[in-house]
Amino acid sequence: MQRLLLALLFFCSGALYAQRTVRFTVRDAVTDAPIPQASATLRHGRGQVSDAEGRLTLTGLTDSTIITFSSVGYDPLTYVLRDTAGSTVMVHLKPHEAEGEEVIVSSSRTESRIENLPTKVEVLGLEEVEEEAGVKPGNIGSLLGDVAGIQSQQTSAVSGATELRVQGLPGKYTQLLRDGLPLFGDFAGSFSILQIPPLDLRQVEIVKGATSTLYGGGAIAGMINLVSKQPKEGAPVNSVLLNYTTLNEANANVYFSRRKSRTGYTFFAGTTQQGAVDVNRDGYTDVAKTQSYFLHPVLFIYPSKKTTLSAGYNGTFETRTGGDITYVRGKDGPANRFFIDNDSRRHT
Repeated sequence: MQRLLLALLFFCSGALYAQRTVRFTVRDAVTDAPIPQASATLRHGRGQVSDAEGRLTLTGLTDSTIITFSSVGYDPLTYVLRDTAGSTVMVHLKPHEAEGEEVIVSSSRTESRIENLPTKVEVLGLEEVEEEAGVKPGNIGSLLGDVAGIQSQQTSAVSGATELRVQGLPGKYTQLLRDGLPLFGDFAGSFSILQIPPLDLRQVEIVKGATSTLYGGGAIAGMINLVSKQPKEGAPVNSVLLNYTTLNEANANVYFSRRKSRTGYTFFAGTTQQGAVDVNRDGYTDVAKTQSYFLHPVLFIYPSKKTTLSAGYNGTFETRTGGDITYVRGKDGPANRFFIDNDSRRHT
């Protein structure tokens, strides 16, 4: 009996003797900077958090203890304690390489970096633009209408004319740019956003408030820059989008781009055919009869890695008719017929 008690006492004392306290310092594997608030967790759940210098202390450790180190923005690291480790152990965590959507803000009237400007720039990236192209391929009206501080106000019930109001001001006080260049004056009013398909857009940049006057007196309310897609090296990009809705709207858009060596091109062409619709059967169009055609080819030349030359054309052709439904459909109607007929030709 005495021998058994001695053996148990010897075993327990040996286990207690093997337990020890170890100090850890958690650092960035690239910059060697200390990582504060890094977590060190043991298998049974007990753990500690590092201080501002990346240091933490764990007690009651034994050989072969498994410790998991983790921190936001870093890949977790599993560490196995060895008897060769001293009382202080250095742990290096590798930064987590996350692939995010590339957003490049391209328009600026100053030489300052965009993050140093007092101007707040809102960016609708490629993901939002592609989603809009799938939902509403004919125009970007609903895309901009979802942005805070921007309202799409219908100004004509029968023709569907829509005015883009930024900060509550009329559309004539909003400047619309295409790749940093101004489009026609007063383009934010009337039919403008109803004549811009989203398929060949890469992103939309929005500046609201007084700072937008850097882009001219017509930008008192704000500035909206529509940034087109550019060709990328590698395989060519070919996109075809066909759409038809229950309101008799048909869309057909194509986009092609390719870059090879020092030259490249993008080509967009599309059409929207909208039949006249009288939803509430009051004798007048709720959706105007519309025929639109769009053309936007661009040629790119790359003399050097830091220089890009581009020449392109942007054409929009549209006829839109609304009013008495019998007249719009080309049938005989009452003698005093009301209708609105618009014919637009835009060349840039």
